[in-house]
Amino acid sequence: MDSLRLYRRDSHHRSHGSGNLHSTVVSTAIEFHQCGAPQSIICEKNLSHANASFANLQEVNFQEANLQGAQLQGVDLLEAQLQGAQLQGANLQGANLTDVRNLTQAQLNTTCGDENTKLPTIPEGLTSPPLCPK
Repeated sequence: MDSLRLYRRDSHHRSHGSGNLHSTVVSTAIEFHQCGAPQSIICEKNLSHANASFANLQEVNFQEANLQGAQLQGVDLLEAQLQGAQLQGANLQGANLTDVRNLTQAQLNTTCGDENTKLPTIPEGLTSPPLCPK
């Protein structure tokens, strides 16, 4: 069984004497296991704000997974399943989406990318996501 460790940024609020809340961003390791070989469904469905930059995620089934705010720069999602995945705010700069399965324009519109983001050829007519802020 393969495992992959990703990191999610979690915000914690702490009170400091005067009752003022301060936010601290902490990286939390998320280790999840694929539930089988290629085309497997991942067991960890909440990968919001995960840092998976430059990971090889070929053929992973992210169906219905929460990838909101995920850092997916340079990832290889060749033949990955994205049906119903929540991608709001995901960073797809330089990501390989070639032959990704069930990605919609509505999903792409909620992400950001760059000129190196490789789009799938099916379905035809998908347009690049908005550029990520610099």
